[in-house]
Amino acid sequence: MKKNLHERYKMIFPSSQFESFSLEDRSNNLSIKLNEDNDLFNKCHIQIYISNDGNSRSIEYVKEPFIIRLDYCYIDNEGNKTENEYYIDNELTRNCQSGIKYFEKDYYNIFAFRKTRFNISSLINNETDISFISIQAEYKHGINDYRLKDKKLIKLSVVLDEIKEIIDDETRFNIVVSESANCLKKCIINERLQNNEFVEQILLTKKLLKNKKHKKSPIKKAKKVENKTIEEKFDKTVQEYKAKKRKHINRNYY
Repeated sequence: MKKNLHERYKMIFPSSQFESFSLEDRSNNLSIKLNEDNDLFNKCHIQIYISNDGNSRSIEYVKEPFIIRLDYCYIDNEGNKTENEYYIDNELTRNCQSGIKYFEKDYYNIFAFRKTRFNISSLINNETDISFISIQAEYKHGINDYRLKDKKLIKLSVVLDEIKEIIDDETRFNIVVSESANCLKKCIINERLQNNEFVEQILLTKKLLKNKKHKKSPIKKAKKVENKTIEEKFDKTVQEYKAKKRKHINRNYY
């Protein structure tokens, strides 16, 4: 019975060897979308793609998020565009280029009795790795190992220095991130750039991440104030007092 169950399992979930990057990737259009209605001059648009959401749902397997790619488009005061896209050089992207072996993490776990969702992890040097491009992240932006296999990798600090060189103190930013702001903070820590002044001012500011539109406050009309002299106020008080007195006298008389 044990033997038949094993053979049946192999028929349902066959174990096959595939070549590296055989699944390729999804060809999404990752270009930055510009809103032509907004004031585009002296504005820098930054788009960041992250490997996973950074939420660890298991004590045994910790998924550290990393920035996979950063695109930017800067439009100066004369309307000239400077735009580039970079795949970031870090622990995760280097491992992706080396060809990671993926496996269903509970396949060899004899104590996995509870039913769970299908979950994969990466295996490097016969050890479970702490980070990989998750299926959920790949579904959002389409980037996986195949996309990274022959790309030139650039350090995030080098890319940020390049952006810093072309902007000025009056430049506004529009930042779009594939995951949450907290996840981006984790990525910055993994890149060891949390103490970088430019990073703190630009990438780690929630106000800039949301890029809220500033609404013009309605102009309040000033209330008309009558300039009354002391004499006019005194005369008005006297007239009111005399009117009340006459009313009182007439009532008593009749």
